[in-house]
Amino acid sequence: MADSGTNRRKDVRTSARVPIELAGQGETLSVSSLNIGAGGVYVEVPRFIEPLTKLHLSMMIPGPTPDEEASPVETEAIVVRVLPERPDPGVDRYEVACAFLDLSEDNRDVVNRYILTHRTVAT
Repeated sequence: MADSGTNRRKDVRTSARVPIELAGQGETLSVSSLNIGAGGVYVEVPRFIEPLTKLHLSMMIPGPTPDEEASPVETEAIVVRVLPERPDPGVDRYEVACAFLDLSEDNRDVVNRYILTHRTVAT
């Protein structure tokens, strides 16, 4: 998703394909992130998810180097933006921005270590 104007994020993000399971509304979706930061994650999903929906996220954040194991991270998140903004039968993928609600300090450190070692500009 292109940033339309000033970047309002306080946390740095990086483009990343991190495997994520989104659980909510009685189902679980296995997806990959498009980008990630300590404040949230941006994913592509096969169906519309209403903004303000609360989700449980389970992620495997790769280690900062190939020799280090991936770390499991679980947190609650809320959907803050969806593109397209409405359900559309002609759309097969929706871009969803999720803000973390309760990322622990340990998990924030895991995400930040990954971002610092794989940093690219995320849109």
